[in-house]
Amino acid sequence: MLVDGMPVRLDARAFDLLLCLLAHRDRVATKDEALLFVWPGRVVEENNLSVQVSALRKVIGPDAITSIPGRGYRFSMPVTDCAPTADVEARKQGEPVADQPTIAVLPFAVLSDDPRVRFLVDGLAEDVIALLARVPGFLLI
Repeated sequence: MLVDGMPVRLDARAFDLLLCLLAHRDRVATKDEALLFVWPGRVVEENNLSVQVSALRKVIGPDAITSIPGRGYRFSMPVTDCAPTADVEARKQGEPVADQPTIAVLPFAVLSDDPRVRFLVDGLAEDVIALLARVPGFLLI
């Protein structure tokens, strides 16, 4: 991320929250929407959301995000849309882009009858998918 033309380090969760707020910039993003967007499939406390909002405010300014008490957050800064490139449009449609590496995540084979192991294996597969989804330049199947 660039702020005033200079690169700034931003935590992955804070970046995901920024994407959520930008996607819903025309209205208030509810806390539930933000939690589902940033932590898909996980149960987390609302204070995690507050921490990420605070981190974003430190980087892009205190007036960038407006808190709407009891409802959620809204991105308050002006946003300029750029014309999307063909690659961006293809990615939105889920189509592979030329020379784009593609990764398929297959389920793990469970060789145990213990239900706790199956639960662990399912969690590991979800974590692998979530982590790979954050790697730029890959198409994840």
